[in-house]
Amino acid sequence: MAFSHRNVSDVREVELPELLAPFFAILRSPLSTGPITSAALSAVHSFFICGLISPASRALEAALIELSTTISHCKFEASDSSGDEVVLLKIMTVIQDCLCGSVGSGLGDIEVCEMLETVLTTCCQMRLSGGLILRLLVVEYANISCRDTTTFSRDNDA
Repeated sequence: MAFSHRNVSDVREVELPELLAPFFAILRSPLSTGPITSAALSAVHSFFICGLISPASRALEAALIELSTTISHCKFEASDSSGDEVVLLKIMTVIQDCLCGSVGSGLGDIEVCEMLETVLTTCCQMRLSGGLILRLLVVEYANISCRDTTTFSRDNDA
Protein backbone atom coordinates (compact mmCIF):
# COMPACT_ATOMS: atom_id res chain seq x y z
CA MET A 1 0.00 0.00 0.00
CA ALA A 2 2.73 2.47 -0.80
CA PHE A 3 1.80 5.83 -2.19
CA SER A 4 3.88 8.30 -4.10
CA HIS A 5 4.27 11.50 -2.14
CA ARG A 6 5.37 13.34 -5.27
CA ASN A 7 1.84 13.87 -6.54
CA VAL A 8 0.29 14.71 -3.17
CA SER A 9 0.20 18.35 -2.17
CA ASP A 10 -1.68 17.74 1.09
CA VAL A 11 -1.43 14.63 3.25
CA ARG A 12 -5.20 14.84 3.78
CA GLU A 13 -5.64 13.85 0.12
CA VAL A 14 -4.28 10.38 0.91
CA GLU A 15 -6.82 7.79 1.97
CA LEU A 16 -6.52 7.16 5.69
CA PRO A 17 -5.92 3.37 5.52
CA GLU A 18 -3.02 4.02 3.15
CA LEU A 19 -1.56 6.67 5.44
CA LEU A 20 -1.87 4.50 8.53
CA ALA A 21 -0.70 1.22 6.93
CA PRO A 22 2.98 1.44 8.05
CA PHE A 23 1.94 2.12 11.64
CA PHE A 24 -0.59 -0.72 11.59
CA ALA A 25 2.10 -3.07 10.28
CA ILE A 26 4.30 -2.23 13.27
CA LEU A 27 1.43 -2.65 15.71
CA ARG A 28 0.53 -6.07 14.28
CA SER A 29 4.09 -7.38 14.22
CA PRO A 30 5.07 -9.64 17.13
CA LEU A 31 8.70 -8.77 16.31
CA SER A 32 8.27 -5.09 17.23
CA THR A 33 9.86 -4.12 20.51
CA GLY A 34 7.99 -2.18 23.17
CA PRO A 35 9.69 1.14 22.32
CA ILE A 36 8.95 0.75 18.57
CA THR A 37 5.32 -0.16 19.30
CA SER A 38 5.12 2.77 21.69
CA ALA A 39 6.40 5.13 18.98
CA ALA A 40 3.84 3.83 16.47
CA LEU A 41 1.03 4.29 19.01
CA SER A 42 2.27 7.82 19.75
CA ALA A 43 2.16 8.59 16.04
CA VAL A 44 -1.41 7.32 15.71
CA HIS A 45 -2.39 9.37 18.77
CA SER A 46 -0.78 12.46 17.24
CA PHE A 47 -2.83 11.89 14.05
CA PHE A 48 -5.95 12.23 16.21
CA ILE A 49 -4.58 15.32 17.96
CA CYS A 50 -3.61 17.15 14.76
CA GLY A 51 -6.85 16.23 12.97
CA LEU A 52 -5.51 13.82 10.35
CA ILE A 53 -7.95 11.26 11.72
CA SER A 54 -11.23 13.16 11.65
CA PRO A 55 -14.76 12.84 10.30
CA ALA A 56 -13.53 14.54 7.10
CA SER A 57 -10.78 11.96 6.47
CA ARG A 58 -10.91 9.98 3.22
CA ALA A 59 -11.98 6.34 3.70
CA LEU A 60 -12.56 6.93 7.42
CA GLU A 61 -14.89 3.95 7.91
CA ALA A 62 -12.38 1.46 6.48
CA ALA A 63 -9.60 3.04 8.55
CA LEU A 64 -11.63 2.78 11.76
CA ILE A 65 -12.40 -0.88 11.13
CA GLU A 66 -8.72 -1.61 10.52
CA LEU A 67 -7.64 0.53 13.48
CA SER A 68 -10.02 -1.29 15.80
CA THR A 69 -8.78 -4.69 14.70
CA THR A 70 -5.14 -3.63 14.80
CA ILE A 71 -5.29 -2.00 18.22
CA SER A 72 -7.24 -4.94 19.62
CA HIS A 73 -4.59 -7.38 18.38
CA CYS A 74 -1.56 -5.18 18.99
CA LYS A 75 1.54 -7.28 19.56
CA PHE A 76 4.99 -6.40 20.82
CA GLU A 77 7.98 -8.17 22.25
CA ALA A 78 7.78 -7.76 26.01
CA SER A 79 10.94 -6.46 27.59
CA ASP A 80 10.77 -4.63 30.90
CA SER A 81 7.56 -4.28 32.88
CA SER A 82 7.59 -0.47 33.08
CA GLY A 83 8.12 -0.14 29.31
CA ASP A 84 5.39 -2.69 28.65
CA GLU A 85 3.02 -0.74 30.90
CA VAL A 86 3.72 2.41 28.89
CA VAL A 87 2.74 0.56 25.70
CA LEU A 88 -0.47 -0.67 27.32
CA LEU A 89 -1.31 2.83 28.49
CA LYS A 90 -0.74 4.16 24.95
CA ILE A 91 -3.06 1.47 23.60
CA MET A 92 -5.70 2.72 26.04
CA THR A 93 -5.05 6.29 24.89
CA VAL A 94 -5.62 5.43 21.22
CA ILE A 95 -8.78 3.55 22.15
CA GLN A 96 -9.97 6.61 24.04
CA ASP A 97 -9.15 8.79 21.01
CA CYS A 98 -11.33 6.51 18.87
CA LEU A 99 -14.25 6.19 21.23
CA CYS A 100 -14.42 9.68 22.67
CA GLY A 101 -13.04 11.78 19.83
CA SER A 102 -14.76 13.28 16.85
CA VAL A 103 -14.78 9.96 14.96
CA GLY A 104 -16.45 8.00 17.77
CA SER A 105 -19.90 8.30 16.28
CA GLY A 106 -18.61 6.67 13.08
CA LEU A 107 -17.61 3.47 14.86
CA GLY A 108 -19.75 0.41 14.38
CA ASP A 109 -20.89 -1.81 17.22
CA ILE A 110 -18.30 -4.46 16.36
CA GLU A 111 -15.45 -1.96 16.56
CA VAL A 112 -16.70 -0.52 19.86
CA CYS A 113 -17.06 -3.98 21.39
CA GLU A 114 -13.64 -5.01 20.11
CA MET A 115 -11.96 -2.00 21.71
CA LEU A 116 -13.85 -2.24 24.99
CA GLU A 117 -12.99 -5.93 25.17
CA THR A 118 -9.34 -4.95 24.79
CA VAL A 119 -9.65 -2.46 27.65
CA LEU A 120 -11.36 -4.94 29.94
CA THR A 121 -9.00 -7.78 29.05
CA THR A 122 -6.00 -5.57 29.72
CA CYS A 123 -7.39 -4.45 33.06
CA CYS A 124 -8.39 -7.94 34.19
CA GLN A 125 -5.64 -10.20 32.91
CA MET A 126 -2.40 -8.24 33.03
CA ARG A 127 -0.36 -8.01 36.18
CA LEU A 128 0.28 -4.32 36.38
CA SER A 129 1.49 -2.04 39.11
CA GLY A 130 -1.26 -0.71 41.37
CA GLY A 131 -0.96 2.87 40.14
CA LEU A 132 -1.26 2.02 36.48
CA ILE A 133 -4.13 -0.42 36.92
CA LEU A 134 -6.12 2.31 38.64
CA ARG A 135 -5.41 4.71 35.75
CA LEU A 136 -6.41 2.07 33.21
CA LEU A 137 -9.69 1.49 35.01
CA VAL A 138 -10.38 5.23 35.01
CA VAL A 139 -9.69 5.37 31.25
CA GLU A 140 -11.94 2.35 30.70
CA TYR A 141 -14.74 3.99 32.70
CA ALA A 142 -14.32 7.21 30.71
CA ASN A 143 -14.45 5.25 27.45
CA ILE A 144 -17.67 3.49 28.41
CA SER A 145 -19.27 6.70 29.72
CA CYS A 146 -18.27 8.63 26.61
CA ARG A 147 -19.45 5.90 24.26
CA ASP A 148 -22.78 5.49 26.08
CA THR A 149 -23.38 9.24 25.79
CA THR A 150 -22.56 9.16 22.08
CA THR A 151 -24.74 6.11 21.46
CA PHE A 152 -27.70 7.48 23.36
CA SER A 153 -27.36 10.86 21.64
CA ARG A 154 -27.41 9.15 18.25
CA ASP A 155 -30.41 6.97 19.22
CA ASN A 156 -32.35 10.02 20.38
CA ASP A 157 -31.67 11.83 17.12
CA ALA A 158 -33.18 8.97 15.08
